[in-house]
Amino acid sequence: MLIFFGSLVFHVILQEILYGKELTSLSRDRLLDSLINAFMSQSLNTVTQG
Repeated sequence: MLIFFGSLVFHVILQEILYGKELTSLSRDRLLDSLINAFMSQSLNTVTQG
Protein backbone atom coordinates (compact mmCIF):
# COMPACT_ATOMS: atom_id res chain seq x y z
CA MET A 1 0.00 0.00 0.00
CA LEU A 2 2.91 2.31 0.73
CA ILE A 3 4.20 1.84 -2.82
CA PHE A 4 0.79 2.86 -4.17
CA PHE A 5 0.70 6.18 -2.31
CA GLY A 6 4.39 6.83 -2.86
CA SER A 7 3.91 6.43 -6.60
CA LEU A 8 1.02 8.89 -6.59
CA VAL A 9 3.01 11.45 -4.60
CA PHE A 10 6.00 11.02 -6.92
CA HIS A 11 3.75 11.52 -9.95
CA VAL A 12 2.35 14.77 -8.56
CA ILE A 13 5.82 16.03 -7.65
CA LEU A 14 7.20 15.14 -11.07
CA GLN A 15 4.29 16.56 -13.05
CA GLU A 16 3.45 19.69 -11.06
CA ILE A 17 6.54 20.81 -9.16
CA LEU A 18 9.31 19.70 -11.54
CA TYR A 19 7.37 20.68 -14.69
CA GLY A 20 7.33 17.12 -15.97
CA LYS A 21 4.15 17.79 -17.94
CA GLU A 22 6.25 19.25 -20.72
CA LEU A 23 8.61 16.25 -20.75
CA THR A 24 6.48 13.17 -20.10
CA SER A 25 2.98 12.31 -21.19
CA LEU A 26 1.98 9.94 -18.37
CA SER A 27 -1.60 10.70 -17.43
CA ARG A 28 -3.00 10.14 -13.94
CA ASP A 29 -5.55 7.69 -15.29
CA ARG A 30 -2.87 5.55 -16.90
CA LEU A 31 -0.77 5.61 -13.73
CA LEU A 32 -3.75 4.64 -11.55
CA ASP A 33 -4.74 1.82 -13.90
CA SER A 34 -1.20 0.42 -13.82
CA LEU A 35 -0.94 0.67 -10.03
CA ILE A 36 -4.34 -0.93 -9.47
CA ASN A 37 -3.54 -3.78 -11.86
CA ALA A 38 -0.21 -4.39 -10.13
CA PHE A 39 -1.83 -4.27 -6.69
CA MET A 40 -4.66 -6.60 -7.67
CA SER A 41 -2.39 -9.14 -9.35
CA GLN A 42 -0.13 -9.17 -6.28
CA SER A 43 -3.06 -9.74 -3.95
CA LEU A 44 -4.45 -12.50 -6.19
CA ASN A 45 -1.05 -14.24 -6.16
CA THR A 46 -1.00 -14.02 -2.36
CA VAL A 47 -4.47 -15.57 -2.10
CA THR A 48 -3.69 -18.44 -4.48
CA GLN A 49 -0.34 -19.22 -2.84
CA GLY A 50 -1.54 -18.80 0.75
